[in-house]
Amino acid sequence: MFKETDLGFCLQGKNHFVFFGKKNCAVEDLKKTYPTFEFRQTKQTHSDILIQSTPASESIEADAQYSTDTNIALVVRTADCIPALVHNAETGLVLGVHAGWRGVENKILLKSLKHLNLRQNLDIYVGPHILQNSFQVDLEVKNKLQPTSDQFYERNNKFYIDLKSILTQQIQSFADFKMSALEIDTQSDLRFNSFRRDKENSGRNLSFIVKTNA
Repeated sequence: MFKETDLGFCLQGKNHFVFFGKKNCAVEDLKKTYPTFEFRQTKQTHSDILIQSTPASESIEADAQYSTDTNIALVVRTADCIPALVHNAETGLVLGVHAGWRGVENKILLKSLKHLNLRQNLDIYVGPHILQNSFQVDLEVKNKLQPTSDQFYERNNKFYIDLKSILTQQIQSFADFKMSALEIDTQSDLRFNSFRRDKENSGRNLSFIVKTNA
């Protein structure tokens, strides 16, 4: 179960730790709160690129990174996109994925799992993101995402799409996993940053997963 704190929501799993931050949470706050972790980000560009995390990751364009090292916190920055954090119980590998609609269209999570050959013993955590009732798109985006009939509805010539459902469906035939999701809508919940709500004034929500010794 996730525990809510002033900074966000956290969960201590077996040999891994997961965190989904609120809008008032900065990297400096994370470093003070979790001083034993080394926080690593990438240069996110809505791509489908996966890299192995290194101290130089911040200068590399990628929207997914992984590590098998202890105490390396893989940071994902979002403002309506899906932060998907993965732990493999067999190898201890952790994976952090930034999946906006372009990332879902390009199947970034599925490609990452395939590249790493992660098929079973997976815990997948999905953080706050824009939920279906707020995710309004035009026909062009709807056609790119290709939702099934139960993954969208239409109202006033606009389409409302369940992005998490599409992401989940993409990996179901490949991997055996357990998913835990915080069903919190970033656009309507003022505790979180939302680009759709605040446009250029929006900050970023910080999430991370880290391999731990306990």
